[in-house]
Amino acid sequence: MAYRFTGSYPEAEELTQEIIVRLYHQLHHFDPQAHFAVWLNSVARNHCIDRYRARARERRRFISRPAHLPARASRRLEPDRAVERREMRDEVVAALELLSPKLREVVRLRFLRELRYDEIRDRLDIPVGTVKSRIHRGRAELRRHLKTIRRSAGRRRRRTRSSRSLAPGSPARPPRSGKMRTLP
Repeated sequence: MAYRFTGSYPEAEELTQEIIVRLYHQLHHFDPQAHFAVWLNSVARNHCIDRYRARARERRRFISRPAHLPARASRRLEPDRAVERREMRDEVVAALELLSPKLREVVRLRFLRELRYDEIRDRLDIPVGTVKSRIHRGRAELRRHLKTIRRSAGRRRRRTRSSRSLAPGSPARPPRSGKMRTLP
């Protein structure tokens, strides 16, 4: 099981040792009426999932706060990227504001503060099922709002680009066909 989660034998060996230690510490939770193999698999699976999530959080932190200087220097060289990131952040903030207060709060706690379901449940004093459904609905509405915002922003960008590309004194819109229209 550990190899399926890690894909590497050395990591799987290390994970197996961690699982054995966890089994030892969790032994007092074992119900003698239950099947030992089922309990063993659930403890092992849960430990693998916990480790996977911890590594994913580490990767996100590393990616969001790069420690090496060349990446920062390359960002300075690409002002278009900085503008795009700022626009994207503004679009997400605008879409978040369009969510209902209940959905907005759960989405912020889950994705901006990276709280687990049980932490959100405790903070808001609502059932975990409600937390999950609000996250699901919140993401769906956020996606819908972002599409709408991006469509309208795309129209505004096209208008400003086309108006900038026209020479002074030229008509507001170029003709649709390749032929120039003659005025009577």
